[in-house]
Amino acid sequence: MIKEYYRPQTLDEALSLLVQPDTLPLGGGTLLSKPGPAPIKVVDLQSLGLNSLSKKGNYLEVGATVTLQQLLESEYIPEALKTALKLEAPLNLRNAATIAGTLVSADGRSTFTTVLLAIDAKLTIVKPCFSANSSTLARNASLTGASNINDGIGNPICSRIKLINPPAI
Repeated sequence: MIKEYYRPQTLDEALSLLVQPDTLPLGGGTLLSKPGPAPIKVVDLQSLGLNSLSKKGNYLEVGATVTLQQLLESEYIPEALKTALKLEAPLNLRNAATIAGTLVSADGRSTFTTVLLAIDAKLTIVKPCFSANSSTLARNASLTGASNINDGIGNPICSRIKLINPPAI
């Protein structure tokens, strides 16, 4: 059950909220809206500008809050990824589910995650950083190495996914 809702306007503000206990990032809300055993606080990421999809040279950059359906409708993604997205979820869920949320909640049956692993997608993970020089720390990680980023200080946010020269699988 969601007990508190925040909608920050900046990434720094979102990260500072995510340091609070029992606080999770909210993208599409397809999983967090389900009843759970303990009440949680959510930080809505919709106002942070993480919903862009752009081709930059040999890269396709996909913002974390791009929905599965928006990605599916992109002219830049390979057919195998389109097929995986169609198998991942029905249309109604694809319209709400975000790319990052789908990755975070993926299990061994996720066709979307499998294709991203096959094409070596890279994630940009941002998290709070408590130093005099910066309030945030951004790291790029492969999908297989992303689980090593959380050191227990706040909840990191996947801000974008980069597909390098998306192959026509």
